[in-house]
Amino acid sequence: MPDPCYNRVVITAKLDGNIERISQLREIFGGNNVFHHIVPEPPRFEPHAETLNKEQLQWRLSNWGVKWDLFEGNVKISRKSKKGFTAEFVTPTRPPIGICAAIRSQGIRVSWFYDCPDTEQAGYL
Repeated sequence: MPDPCYNRVVITAKLDGNIERISQLREIFGGNNVFHHIVPEPPRFEPHAETLNKEQLQWRLSNWGVKWDLFEGNVKISRKSKKGFTAEFVTPTRPPIGICAAIRSQGIRVSWFYDCPDTEQAGYL
């Protein structure tokens, strides 16, 4: 696996109207194809492909910020409440910037810290 990038994401509702979406996101982060459920790939791509063609790879990097999706068991969810939760997971090389932006665009409060020790990069998105 490429250099690991550790992600700690705190997701909370800004408004009471977002509570249902928080529940949906908690379910998404606990399942398979996490990024695909947040920012779906175009139908022409195979979401479970073991090898990616050049076009699919470029699409993922442009829209997710990373090459690979997250799968069940790869995300630790904690501090669950009606209004939010914390998710921790590892991505290869860098944080999934596009996923963070997509969640924020839904009116959800996101605190996203990443730490990529091999490249000596860390910070908040």
